Amino acid sequence: MPYSSLLRNRLSEAQQSYALTFCVRNRMPAFKVPVAAFQIIEALKRSAALGYCQSLAWVVMPDHIHWLVTLSEHCSLSSLVSATKGTASRGLRRHTNLRMPIWQPGYYDHRLRAEEDLVRQARYLIANPLRAGLVNNLADYPYWYAMWAAPPHGPVRNGGTGEALLMP
Repeated sequence: MPYSSLLRNRLSEAQQSYALTFCVRNRMPAFKVPVAAFQIIEALKRSAALGYCQSLAWVVMPDHIHWLVTLSEHCSLSSLVSATKGTASRGLRRHTNLRMPIWQPGYYDHRLRAEEDLVRQARYLIANPLRAGLVNNLADYPYWYAMWAAPPHGPVRNGGTGEALLMP
């Protein structure tokens, strides 16, 4: 489906939660390199710190990003993704040898309905490295975050590695 078709009925509603996906141009595995992965992680954190969204969960895959957010009152989806991609691009330009432009145009979004469980969505999202065969244990994959996980992957101070988040 062409990206323009996805834009047709796109809504951007404040205080709503969305699952977002945006990809590296030509699906190049740019984020296999730790310094590159760190740049997109910093961009995700910056967008939340600036109040554009509440970052609920994210995972940085080698060639794309999955991000679960609740949109703030002061930011649209397109502005959020644009600002995040821009911040990441500037960091990547400064700290890596990646050629620009880095991003595939656009992004995909799914607005979560009220009955959809955010934790279930986060579980699905952060399990991507397992499904892709990048690791056998989620604890071995460094590039993910969920607000329901224990450190180093989240703020919850209950011990563990975060793999318990995958359990129903």
